[in-house]
Amino acid sequence: MAHRSYLRELFEGLDTGVLIADDQARYVDVNRAACDLFGRTRSELVGHHLSEFIEGARAADVNTQWAAFIRDGMQSGIFNIQLPDRSSRMFEFQAKANFVPGLHCSFLTPLPEPTEGSTGPHLTICAWTKRVRVDGKWIAIEEYLQERHGLSVSHGICPDAFAAWQCR
Repeated sequence: MAHRSYLRELFEGLDTGVLIADDQARYVDVNRAACDLFGRTRSELVGHHLSEFIEGARAADVNTQWAAFIRDGMQSGIFNIQLPDRSSRMFEFQAKANFVPGLHCSFLTPLPEPTEGSTGPHLTICAWTKRVRVDGKWIAIEEYLQERHGLSVSHGICPDAFAAWQCR
C-alpha cells in the first residue's frame, strides 16, 4: 500500500526521536532521529527494554512508571538516557499509550546541557502519589509549593474527576 511508504518516510524523516514500544516496554520500532539521540543503531534499540537506557534505572521504578503511563494513557516529562560511553543526556518526552492497541509511542527532544552548577529545570513527580522528589526525599506537592515558592494551596475537584466519581 502506497500510504504505508509515505508513513515510513514521515517517520524516518522527523527530527524528533520517535520510539514505539510494546506492552512490556520493549522497543519494536525507532526512527533515525531516536537512534542518533541514543547514540545507538536501530538493532541496538529494537527488542530492548526501556530500562536498559535510563540512567540509574531500577527495573521496579521503570515498571511502576510504565504501569502509570499505560493506566493514564499519556505521560510527559524529563529523564536522562545513558549513552553508550556511560555519559548521560537529558531529554524531554511526550508519550501516548495505545496509539494502536498494544503499541505505545514516545517523542523525544534533547534538552540543552545544564550550565555549571545547575541541576536542570525539572521536578520529579511520582506518577502514582503525585509527591515530588526534593533533595532526595519525597514530599507532598503542597509542601513543596509552600516551602519553595510561598504559595498557599487549596483543593477542589475537577469536572472530569467529579463526573467519573458520579458514574460509580
